[in-house]
Amino acid sequence: MEYMPGGSLSSYLSKKGRLSVEETRVLAAEIICGMQYLHSHGIVHRDLKPDNLLLDGEGHIKIADFGLVAENIIGDKKIRGQCGTRRYMAPEVLNNTAYGASADWWSLGVILSRLMTGKHPFNEKLYRPSFIQEVLTACPTFPDWLASDAADLLTQLLDKDPETRLGVNGNIRDHPFFAGVNWQEIEKRQVASPFLPLTSQDAQTHYMEELFSFILDNSSVSEEHLIRGLSFVNPEWKT
Repeated sequence: MEYMPGGSLSSYLSKKGRLSVEETRVLAAEIICGMQYLHSHGIVHRDLKPDNLLLDGEGHIKIADFGLVAENIIGDKKIRGQCGTRRYMAPEVLNNTAYGASADWWSLGVILSRLMTGKHPFNEKLYRPSFIQEVLTACPTFPDWLASDAADLLTQLLDKDPETRLGVNGNIRDHPFFAGVNWQEIEKRQVASPFLPLTSQDAQTHYMEELFSFILDNSSVSEEHLIRGLSFVNPEWKT
């Protein structure tokens, strides 16, 4: 795949903690465009999470890692199987019942909760059986300071009934949380991203400096030898 200098959304969150509602709105809109495109072609991702959402050089989102996708899920067709990452699995996936695109919309709800609140909507510190039981039976919780439209969006995405879950039932683009979003501009990447990742050159330099530091700290290989062995060498580097 192409080089993504902005890294993963997970890495960005680990540094910042959580995002503002405005930042989340733009990211969510881009993710939704990608999800709806996939679903329109019968593809259910099944492993949506911050690690699989990458930022390009302009700060725009790209969905990655299609190793667990289900294909040809069109109309009323469903699939079974506990695929994905447990913390982002929908109740129907954990229950091993038939599901379709609804599983991705639940994952989006968990992702947006982490973006805006910095936390999982359920107690992820519980041991596996207790955590699964909480996802299956408990209501998601959000901080009191979270805006009402954002809380309502998360509540509708984290609906335990896949048939009434937002995304499956109703057009998520019409939710009040996205009021003012120009979806045509989002699809055309004409809305400026709230993120300013490193430029491609800066990111590559930063990555290689960290790589050199790690290798040289853990081996007797010389820096000069490492640089000669690269397929690309930054002309500004000095040996």
